[in-house]
Amino acid sequence: MKSKPHRPTCALVLAMAFATGATCAQEPTTSGSAAAAVAQAVTSVAVTVSRDAGGRIERFADVGGREFIVTYDESGHVSGINSPVRRNRADVRHIDYADGKLVSASLGDDNVLLFSYDRDGVEYVRDRYGALIRRVPSAKGYVIISDEDPSNSLRGMLDRLDALLKVLSAPK
Repeated sequence: MKSKPHRPTCALVLAMAFATGATCAQEPTTSGSAAAAVAQAVTSVAVTVSRDAGGRIERFADVGGREFIVTYDESGHVSGINSPVRRNRADVRHIDYADGKLVSASLGDDNVLLFSYDRDGVEYVRDRYGALIRRVPSAKGYVIISDEDPSNSLRGMLDRLDALLKVLSAPK
């Protein structure tokens, strides 16, 4: 299928900025100012996106020209975001699920995020350095109930991964 250009919203650009840690101050309010707002908020990500026949995002490129390919498992969950050319720190090499819940995410910088859940619905997220975040789902995402992440690196990775998965899992 021929790739179609797509004008991203600020949320999409934020999600694609996973590796840069960039943030987006606000959603562009008019289509005429969207490109300027996106360029000002996140200067390291290009606006190139292609979709598969089902409408899911399958490729995007950053301003350095590096392409990333998004793969999905049989259930439609994102299973990887990788450079087709060579390994990249921005890659999310592999994502595992069990019973529809996130279990692990292996990142391009060799970090691994591990997810576990208790019967009350609390999600425990750990990284390889021992940081721990406990959170519960809410209507707007997650509410953190405890944070043992003194450097805030786990929180930053988790926020970017959540945003990326939200955009890649959303219907077109």
